[in-house]
Amino acid sequence: MPKHFHEKLINLLKTDRRFIDDEGERVKAVVMDRAWKIDHDLVRLLLRDSAVNLTFNNNKGDLQWH
Repeated sequence: MPKHFHEKLINLLKTDRRFIDDEGERVKAVVMDRAWKIDHDLVRLLLRDSAVNLTFNNNKGDLQWH
């Protein structure tokens, strides 16, 4: 995934308080846990952004969490 997309994804995840720590940094373990559980709110968040939505729909099965 291009760096631009990665930054966009992290910024999108940071809009959800569940995925950030007290310093405003992303908590990778929480994001991964919610992804494995197919958390409906996480999916809605990802689908809300058209660029992220398009990227995930084009890479179905090739998702990587960094």
